[in-house]
Amino acid sequence: MIDSVVSSIDPDVMLLQETKNSIIGPNKIRSLDTYNSVHAGDKEEAQVFFKKNGIFEIVSQSPVNKKLDNILEEMFPKDETPQLRGGSVPAKVLRDRICVVHLRHKRTNRDMIFISYHNIRKGGGEGAVKKKASEFCQIVAKLHESSKFCVIAGVDINCCNFVSTDVTVPSYEPTPRRKTTSKVDYFILKNPPGLPVDCVVKAFDLFPENKEAPFYNKLQSLLLLHSKEEYDKATDHDPLTLSY
Repeated sequence: MIDSVVSSIDPDVMLLQETKNSIIGPNKIRSLDTYNSVHAGDKEEAQVFFKKNGIFEIVSQSPVNKKLDNILEEMFPKDETPQLRGGSVPAKVLRDRICVVHLRHKRTNRDMIFISYHNIRKGGGEGAVKKKASEFCQIVAKLHESSKFCVIAGVDINCCNFVSTDVTVPSYEPTPRRKTTSKVDYFILKNPPGLPVDCVVKAFDLFPENKEAPFYNKLQSLLLLHSKEEYDKATDHDPLTLSY
């Protein structure tokens, strides 16, 4: 399904979460062969993909990673209790859940920071999850601080109603199957002052009923192998697209 979605959308950059090697590894997804990939930590909980020979090039000697380390140390101290479900989440685990890549637009030379982040789900209860989500928004704002960077984060934040001070969180209409549940996936943006930017966020419908939808025919071929119920159970999120 990932292969078909990527082929349908054809994005310049992808921000993916929960990208375990067992799912997204060498020779697993054909469409990803045309992308470069940067992953976070040993567990590869988050990855950033960008097209080979595309509109972006990576900035290898970037000061962003050093700045990120300082921000993570400040917001997620190393002495936090190492309990994944019953208490706080240690900094090492959170580092595996955040991937930051500094790219440069080849035509305009504009620097852009792309972040993929997978927030904690249960550690410390709902209050702790929202607290970490709010702290992530601070990370986005601080990475932008005193720079000309645009920052674009794609996140599985695992909650809603988090504090998003100093950043922009574009709204979107959820797909029909997600309308009865809370939205937990977002794009979070920070633009340089004085730079007007138009962006549109949409949820990509994995199960369109409209026969004219770009994914409809591919879905029918997938459903010959597996039932809709199986796919629906396996895909508890709908991909978001950002036109920027």
